[in-house]
Amino acid sequence: FDTFPMSARLSVVVAGVVMNLLLALGIYVAMPMAWGVPVVEPLRLAGLKAGALPEGAEGWRNVPTDARVLAVGDRRVDDAKALYLAVVGASPGPTELLLEGGRRLPVTVPTGDGPKLALVDALVPGVAPVVGGVAEGSAARAAGLRPGDRVTAVAGRPVTTWQGWRREMAAAGEGPVTVEVRRRGGSHALVVEGSAAGDLAALGVVRGLERVRPGPAEALEHAGRSFVGTVDLIRESWAILVMGRLSPRQLSGPVTIVDATVRIFRSGWEPFLSFVAFLSVNIALVNALPIPALDGGYLALLGLEAVRRRPLSQPVQAYLGRVGLIWLALVMGGTLINDVLRLTGH
Repeated sequence: FDTFPMSARLSVVVAGVVMNLLLALGIYVAMPMAWGVPVVEPLRLAGLKAGALPEGAEGWRNVPTDARVLAVGDRRVDDAKALYLAVVGASPGPTELLLEGGRRLPVTVPTGDGPKLALVDALVPGVAPVVGGVAEGSAARAAGLRPGDRVTAVAGRPVTTWQGWRREMAAAGEGPVTVEVRRRGGSHALVVEGSAAGDLAALGVVRGLERVRPGPAEALEHAGRSFVGTVDLIRESWAILVMGRLSPRQLSGPVTIVDATVRIFRSGWEPFLSFVAFLSVNIALVNALPIPALDGGYLALLGLEAVRRRPLSQPVQAYLGRVGLIWLALVMGGTLINDVLRLTGH
């Protein structure tokens, strides 16, 4: 291999990284063409999981129900992933949430990985009140609810999230309830016979997403945004890890990845392909790191060879290769230990 021209060696080294990136980009192009593009919803906090708020997370209980969150400290948040990264990456101590309307709410970020992750787990992001399906013979079907309907009010009270719809139905009590929906740009008032105490599944509805079907140009644009967003998400995760704001104990190994893959596959093709694209980008970026035994390490050696106009000696290359393999073994061993500890409840 070392006797090949540099251009040939360079093409072999970058091929793996490029193929992983092209796979992810291809998935991001195909998904909107197949399933449409979900309408982006403003981030709202529907509430907190009961009893899940960790010690040292003062102020979070004061966040209004279904409040739209714009920023955590000086970090803008547009979706749930950005909110979680902002919380995990924030310095422990007092900070502020910027809410819709310019209101600032003082909150505290707890100290330590465990409490931070517990806080993230306690936050319940709002889900759009969009009907994904309606069961035959159900009260929802009898009222005229259809897949794609977006609920805007219950008994005259505004609704902005799925959780808010559930709360308002529970508050309405038994008897007929007027549910206002938006359908294809028009508004409709439907009368549902009985609130089922807020149990929307008992009413016969399942959650859905508002989607639009893009053309080829829009699909490419959406794919580019998804690709860049995935790269940014991975980069920010690495930065949080390197800065010590997230413990290496949170890294996942092959066991966790396989388990997650199986669970996501059971959820359907769309989340599964999205996960495959995320993994492909992650693998490509890891492989591009300038570490011996990875493609990025070989690329660094080729760059050094181009500058020196001669390659490093074979003993030096062999030594660097062994260092890289030891590093890989330590990382893989550490993540495997993390997997075992998770499986055993530690």
